[in-house]
Amino acid sequence: MIKRLIRTIGGAGGPTVQTELPVPQVLPGYSLDALVHVAGGAHRAHVSYIALILCAKVHGSYVDFHRVEAVPGFTLNPGDRHAFAVTCGVPVETPPTIEGTEIGLRTELEIAFAVDRTDLDPVQVSANPAERHILDCMESMGFRMVSSRLEKGILDGVPQSLPFYQEIEYLPGASHERQLRKLVVTFVNTEERLHVVVELDRKVTPLADRDVFGHFAVNPNNIDKYDWPALLESWLAGLA
Repeated sequence: MIKRLIRTIGGAGGPTVQTELPVPQVLPGYSLDALVHVAGGAHRAHVSYIALILCAKVHGSYVDFHRVEAVPGFTLNPGDRHAFAVTCGVPVETPPTIEGTEIGLRTELEIAFAVDRTDLDPVQVSANPAERHILDCMESMGFRMVSSRLEKGILDGVPQSLPFYQEIEYLPGASHERQLRKLVVTFVNTEERLHVVVELDRKVTPLADRDVFGHFAVNPNNIDKYDWPALLESWLAGLA
């Protein structure tokens, strides 16, 4: 269980807020449960709302990408203590927190037109079953994951809705190291499809294209029917 306490709102004697995440782990497309404790300060105050905000670390700073107003306005009297059980849906496109990718949750309140936020509660986002299947296949093929990071921007040709995308970087194993310098995988999820974008950094002559991109769309509900190693190997062979 993770707890966070924001500074007293409005200075000394103001209300305080604490957020608990009983289970700070979630799958994309599911919900994250939280418990928000609000304690009254020395003076009566009106809380306009309590919101939950999902953030992702992109190039060293956190970007908001999903917001839910979880609690409507209420009056907070001196000595009042409230505990709100709230839920924040996690977009299906949320990237997994692997090898450097960071996702977190903030709690936001507005009191007397002043907005304040808690510190970031880290959230572990697991790869969904289809993503996990492909990640495991990459490992079985000898590729070694070395990092993942979030990049600002929109990829061409995929139904991306978030303002960033994840790049999962691999170094090739012995069977591919003569052909490749590295390989980068990006997942873009929808309810119906998992889109997999693969970028290759190839060892080629100066006149050939060093960077090559591939786009594969699979049904996540029957991912076991896809022979991902054979599909990737066939594509790589066609580029030779």
